[in-house]
Amino acid sequence: KDAIEEKNVAVGSIPFRQYADKISLIGGGGESYKRPADWLTLPVLTAGQQKIVGLHAVFPHDSNFVAFTCEGAFTVDWGDGTYDNYNSGVTAYHVYNYNSVSEGTECSRGYRQVIVTITPQTGNNLTSVDFNCIHNQAYLQSYCTGWLDIKIAGAEIGRLAFSGSLVKVRHAMLEMFEFVGSCSITNFSYMFYGCYSLQSIPLLDTSSGTNFSYMFYGCYSLSAGALYGTSKSISYQACRL
Repeated sequence: KDAIEEKNVAVGSIPFRQYADKISLIGGGGESYKRPADWLTLPVLTAGQQKIVGLHAVFPHDSNFVAFTCEGAFTVDWGDGTYDNYNSGVTAYHVYNYNSVSEGTECSRGYRQVIVTITPQTGNNLTSVDFNCIHNQAYLQSYCTGWLDIKIAGAEIGRLAFSGSLVKVRHAMLEMFEFVGSCSITNFSYMFYGCYSLQSIPLLDTSSGTNFSYMFYGCYSLSAGALYGTSKSISYQACRL
């Protein structure tokens, strides 16, 4: 019991026969990750939808940059009362004003929150989503984004990028990600590279995947997740080295 608890896994007064379950938690981040209670709740997505929702932190400074690109004309509800329409392949840029975000969204971690919603325009499909985009703010060299939790649904999506071999931005605050339903992504290489705070991947369909190199490289906080539909053997521990 002492040896297990030295590994930051609480044992308590459970029967000895249940110790094996506790041992399995060692090296995987300890007890199961719990989403912060004062984070805003994201909408529920279904497999038949084409929709992206993301929780984003807004700090009391002027560097709350957001940028991403989608293939397929799309609309963005920025969550601060503003909306924008974009043509396919155009990068969406936004800068949040802390004072324009409701103080009722204040988190105990010191930031306010918005829910960003991305949907395809009528007659369009989302086929590619790229969050590895740097904002067009003058003289901006690099920065960390404020993404906290992202959910995506869209069977037509064949490319999804958060990072890459050439990292333009760091999603160092992203703790949760979920892809609802199936997708047609083949290249998962470097997808979450450098997402240091990523804790949990509830479900991710990799049935069409052919390349998984460095998929979770640098995801030091990853403690729970599931990949299904692939014959590839993907070790979280190895990917975290």
